[in-house]
Formats: sequence, C-alpha cells, structure tokens
Amino acid sequence: MAIPHQFSVGGLFAEGTWQHGYWAGLCSTTGLALLCFRVALPLVATYRHQLRVVRVEAVAPGVVSIVMKGRALDKLSGAGGRFFIWRFLAPGMWWHPHPFSLSAEPVVHATDGIGTLRITVRNLGSGSAQLIRLHAGTRVAVAGPYGLFGTAARTRDKVVLIGAGIGITPLRALLEATPFAPGQATVLLRGHSEQELYLSREILSLCRVRGARLFYLTGPRADGQFSWLTDDAYRSGHTLTSYVPDAAEADIYICGPARWTANVVAAAGLAGVPAGQIHHERFDW
Repeated sequence: MAIPHQFSVGGLFAEGTWQHGYWAGLCSTTGLALLCFRVALPLVATYRHQLRVVRVEAVAPGVVSIVMKGRALDKLSGAGGRFFIWRFLAPGMWWHPHPFSLSAEPVVHATDGIGTLRITVRNLGSGSAQLIRLHAGTRVAVAGPYGLFGTAARTRDKVVLIGAGIGITPLRALLEATPFAPGQATVLLRGHSEQELYLSREILSLCRVRGARLFYLTGPRADGQFSWLTDDAYRSGHTLTSYVPDAAEADIYICGPARWTANVVAAAGLAGVPAGQIHHERFDW
C-alpha cells in the first residue's frame, strides 16, 4: 500500500519528473520478477513433476526420509547438494515452506522420467515435526533447485565433503553425483555418536564403490574451544590436514550447524585452501 501512496502524493515521484519513470519501471520490474520466480516457476515445476508422497521411513530417533514419486525427475539429476522449497499440500501444512536438500539422486524408472526422489529431515521444530506424520498420497509443491552447493561449483579434480548431523544428508547426494576418480575424494562425518551420523551406511557403501576415503569423527566437542573436531582429536593436535594432507588442492564442501560450519571454514583457510574452493551451507539449529 505504501508504494501507490508514494506515487500519488509524494513529491519525489511526481508525474513529469525523471524519478517517476525510473522508480515506476524499477518497481514494475521487481514485481514481475517476484511473480515469475516466486509464483509462476514454482507452479510450473509443481505441475511438471506431479510429486506425491510414497512413504516416510524412520532413519533415527526424530529423523525420517520422505520418499516421493513423480515424473520428469530426470530433469533434476545432478541437483545433489542444492536445496528445494517443498510444500506438502495437507491440512495445516500447505502454507509452510520447507527448504530441504535431496539426500539421494532421483531414481528414474522409465524413459519418460517417472521415478522417485528423497529428502531426509530432522525434527527441529513444529513445522518439521509435522512431516513425520505425512500420509502416502499427499501432493507436494516444489520450487528449485537453489543454491550453489553442487557440482557446478567445482574448481578442482579432488573433493572433500565434511558434514555434521543432519547436514550430512546433502553430502550423501553430492557424493553420489559429483565426478571424481578413485582416491580423489575424502568424506568426514561428524557427530556426538554414530547414531547421529545419518545415512552413514549408505555413505560407506558409496565410498567403497567410488573409491573415496571415509572418516567417522564421533564424540563430544572440545570444551571452550573453537574446534570442529572431537575433544580427543583436538587434544591430540589433529587438524584438517591430518585427514586430508592435500586439502589445499581440493574443493571443500561443508554442511552443518552455523557455528560448527564457521569453525570448519576457518580450519580450511588455515590449511591453505583458497576461499573460492570452500563451499558451505549453514543449518541454524
């Protein structure tokens, strides 16, 4: 309501001035961009993919994977690591957007792109808690993918994937899709216990098939220290290069809680990794 008021009674936007035409054009362009990217494109994507919930699978206490079936899912191949905005069209839930990354590459079963895809979510509030009770057949609206946390951001042949908690799940999808030769990838998973290394069995299987090194970093963090490692590893003097000696020659993908992610980014910088090779997503919980 403020914008029409500014044009009708504001002296700055009076008719006949250059400001009037400039700001009218700028506001119109902004409005069209919002309609295009926030309304039209999500509607097109939702219609194209025709997603429905197939099942909800328990992964760990408070963590589930939501498997959806749809069409033209071959168009989403290679989106591992990037996030989508999901709306589950069920009573009391349709208005709530959820920004989640795929936790596996889409599985296409037919030449027309019909297949399944999966996200893995943790109960971190009332919104995500409702997802545990989703019913099969629930329609899903989708927009995306968004972000640069994917293969397109790669600048080096070698790659390092570092994740903590639920931030491990996008790395599982990226590990499946991003190209590398055997011996050129390292995966580090951080959690207070092995139970918090979500999808670790799938990641272990992928590492064996693709020839990637895998480290589990479990245990309490160092008290009062700005370390991303466990207390034992910190006291032993371990650093990023203890696990990845050639870290400076690799792209580093980091996904986890905000403070922990900041610590890993700082550790990568100390290891000589250029800023352009550090790619990270924050999960604020």
